[in-house]
Amino acid sequence: MGNSRLPSLLALRAYEAVARNGSMKLASKELHVTPGAISQLVRKLEDQLEVKLLKRVNRGFTLTKEGRKLKNGLNEGFTKIYTAVDATQLNMDRNKINIACDRSFAAKWLVPRINNFLEIQPEIDIKILSSRNLIESDIQDIDLFINLRKVDDTILDGNWLGEENMTVLGSPEFINKHEIESPSDVLGVPLLCTDINLSDNKAPTWEDWFHKQKLPSPDVNRNIYFGEYVEQAIDAAAAGAGLVLASQVLASMDIVNGKLKRLFKHQLKTNFRYQISPRKDYNKNRKVARLREWLEMEFEQSVSSNFIADASYDNSPDAQVSSGA
Repeated sequence: MGNSRLPSLLALRAYEAVARNGSMKLASKELHVTPGAISQLVRKLEDQLEVKLLKRVNRGFTLTKEGRKLKNGLNEGFTKIYTAVDATQLNMDRNKINIACDRSFAAKWLVPRINNFLEIQPEIDIKILSSRNLIESDIQDIDLFINLRKVDDTILDGNWLGEENMTVLGSPEFINKHEIESPSDVLGVPLLCTDINLSDNKAPTWEDWFHKQKLPSPDVNRNIYFGEYVEQAIDAAAAGAGLVLASQVLASMDIVNGKLKRLFKHQLKTNFRYQISPRKDYNKNRKVARLREWLEMEFEQSVSSNFIADASYDNSPDAQVSSGA
């Protein structure tokens, strides 16, 4: 080679397309340029290499010995380049799906289930962004946002997943040990308490529940307080530390797995429901659309499974009461 410098990459690409297709015209279509431009690039490459790559025959051409050798090398080289580019784009796409949600929802509902989605969609990476009282405007580059909204709220454009209701839950061992069969039996057992804000409203508390049952306030000496950490209260109930008045949605996996039982059909409505909101251009990303569809189906299934799993402990009359929140 008369010149040790690497020839024009554009010229190399043009020649590789010509040699592979066996036609200037086909190469020009592949590279979206004119046949004349392809011919000039090939001649430029021959001049730079100081060798003949093509032997012109009538209106066509054949590859010279040097031309065949360069073709084989370029085919291998460009294949590696295309493979590397595809892999890079795939990795960028894998990191695009970010889900934002409340910390308790992430811990008790999303995290225990997300592997089910990854098993059927192994090429997708998921990043979960969670914190207490998450606000959509505080988070950049999110693909799906799951949060609680008032039933009559129309601020976000998204699908409603289902209402958030509070119910009394306990481990089967705890329920059997304390022989809890009616609401009045709750008065004499340790209670796990939370203090949760839903927007400008307080979530229903034990005091609200006892009021609805027309029962006196419980003894506070044996209770455990968890503040806003409802996921810890649910875990404590599953461990047998006491009864918890908690979200039926957040406790759904523990109910299905038999760690918790729903004691009564009485529920306290919060007047809030879960909403899943995608970014505006989510339809352009099939993976985000697939994840959204899966989340919606999984949510519906998890809620319906609750009622089946703990049907044996529905001892009170079928009633649902509002907290007035």
